[in-house]
Amino acid sequence: MLRRLLLLKLTSYLILSPALAAAPVQTAPILRTPTVHRQVTALYIRALVTFMTDDGTEYAFTFDVNGQVSDIQSSYEHDRTVVTISTSTVGVVHTHPRGCSPRPSEQDITVARDAGIDNYVLSEYALWVAHLDGRVEKVGNVTLKRGDLLINAFRRRKVAPTGRA
Repeated sequence: MLRRLLLLKLTSYLILSPALAAAPVQTAPILRTPTVHRQVTALYIRALVTFMTDDGTEYAFTFDVNGQVSDIQSSYEHDRTVVTISTSTVGVVHTHPRGCSPRPSEQDITVARDAGIDNYVLSEYALWVAHLDGRVEKVGNVTLKRGDLLINAFRRRKVAPTGRA
């Protein structure tokens, strides 16, 4: 059984089958899955023109708990992407073109919650994620070098405890 997600910037549209509203599955770490990393790199290369022009097209793919990826898809419409979600899907990675915030939008957060999957947003310089529990965090900065997308993991600064005796 499949369900289709439509990721929109201005309006969220989500069709979920009640049979698919099962308990959420924890996403495999995207940075440690070679197949997913290769597909993120391919997604970035496909979206390069949208990072440099006002094209506005978004591209996306899904991945499952085993690291299997779908083909890169696009609706070829401004600020909109349609992806097909199966019961084994645990994440979607989509692009934000030039002019859009690199962070997940409110609609991206809603899609993550409603679909029960992590929703990654890839922009020209960064990778962010809207988690299925509603949290948003920066995964890291991205740079394309020699045909490979380098993702420099974002590390929160450690703050020294205060009030030491």
